[in-house]
Amino acid sequence: MSIKNRMVSTHTLKFTLFMLAGLTVSQAGCLRAAQRTLTEAKGAEAEITIVPGTSIANFNAYDDVSVSAPRTRLGSLVPSSLSSTLPGALKAALTTGEKAPFSGGGNNFSISGEVMWYHERGGLGVITGSKSYAVVLLDLQDGGQALGRLQVVASSGASRTGPEDMAEAVAEAVAEWFEERVSRG
Repeated sequence: MSIKNRMVSTHTLKFTLFMLAGLTVSQAGCLRAAQRTLTEAKGAEAEITIVPGTSIANFNAYDDVSVSAPRTRLGSLVPSSLSSTLPGALKAALTTGEKAPFSGGGNNFSISGEVMWYHERGGLGVITGSKSYAVVLLDLQDGGQALGRLQVVASSGASRTGPEDMAEAVAEAVAEWFEERVSRG
């Protein structure tokens, strides 16, 4: 191989490696953009944990639910729109939603709750990827009798998620949780 051919081969190899590196970086950028789009589309989601040391009743005997606005000891850290949206979102998801586990009317139980923590991402959170969180403790009761206690943790990495979206995520998760436990014949 002549020196000229070696130089062309070396330059071709360097150019090819440069292009591959550029393609890899651009693909990583596309992957990041795709992940961001998926996060935005997914919005808020929630997970439920039964509070340790509490038992869960059988909810098959119930047809309806009453929901009160959640309390909080965090003052203005919890947006009033979260507290005002949550009762209606829970009631709708549990009694009139597409997969509502309760029909409404008849024997009912009550849900009361407390917002234990709320954090709404903002500012640099959009850049750093931090999430918004809402932690809600729900007490399930019939009269004065405890039927169960649930911790619901809603989170979202989407930049457009607000308190109302977090309330909807809590409600959807609670409805799915009951749907798995209530059998309708």
